[in-house]
Amino acid sequence: MEHKQDGKLSSWKEIAAYLGCEERTARRWEKERALPVHRPPGKRSHVYAFREELKDWLTRQPPNERAAAPRFSRRAVLAGLGGSVLALGAGAAWLLRGRAGNPVRATIAGNTLQAWDERGRLLWEHSLRSPCAI
Repeated sequence: MEHKQDGKLSSWKEIAAYLGCEERTARRWEKERALPVHRPPGKRSHVYAFREELKDWLTRQPPNERAAAPRFSRRAVLAGLGGSVLALGAGAAWLLRGRAGNPVRATIAGNTLQAWDERGRLLWEHSLRSPCAI
């Protein structure tokens, strides 16, 4: 609840509303841009800020950094990469089935998918559009 008499904002929700951003962005700005928020001793989850301090902080921010820029989480990036590797593996399995010479393994060399037989002989290769990053 905002305290009118001292300009105190007493939650992430109020702080974010004052800044015109999401709560998650305000928390990130605390870590990355030294957003002036305070916590009572011993109460790590409680947070408060003063309007005047936030107003001063905002004026010191470069104009192009005042808006929240979309960010990709590490988890989302890894999930995307995992999906790509899985799709590549499924594609390799599909390509390998039904081919003469009984391929037993597939490898990626640069941007080329290769199929090998049990004696280590190259059966075929397929050039991909861009290099694979595994």
